[in-house]
Amino acid sequence: LTLIDGDSSAGKSVLVQQLIWGSLNDAHTACLFTTENTVTSLITQMQSLDLDVLDFLLLNRFKVYPMPVTRLKQTGFPPLLRAIRSEKGSDLVFLDSLTFLFFDAVDEEVLGFCQECKVLCGQGMTILIVVHSHALRDSLLIRMRSLCDCHLRLRTEEIGEKLVKTLQVSKVRGAD
Repeated sequence: LTLIDGDSSAGKSVLVQQLIWGSLNDAHTACLFTTENTVTSLITQMQSLDLDVLDFLLLNRFKVYPMPVTRLKQTGFPPLLRAIRSEKGSDLVFLDSLTFLFFDAVDEEVLGFCQECKVLCGQGMTILIVVHSHALRDSLLIRMRSLCDCHLRLRTEEIGEKLVKTLQVSKVRGAD
């Protein structure tokens, strides 16, 4: 179970797209649940980065499930967990981003969702959760990080007159 967090425009979605591309090219299967893109916009964005996933989509090695924010907020965690469970054939499951779902939720619901994801990971699935760190209370983010096996934090920093994107690997437990 991996948590990827960072501020807006820190590069979380681009990192996820790079991880998807690398995984697919390494003969893995993947699915993406996304509030960030439609299927068409994802394909276009990834092609602009020279990451063409169209063949993987057509071969059913990569699946994309757009999640409208309004419906996600209405239905909550149970339908999303059922959808993730139904993807047992996927080696990797990417959730980009769950900020809108986590923002108004009770801490116990968020932690319960993360715990259920952890159980699925124990059954052989790899799940990567993306959130905007500024939208969550520090106390919740700390507890989420402790549940995860890996924590990646993305930031945009000003160095001199340049903006630089950084990736901080805060935690890696049991990685191959």
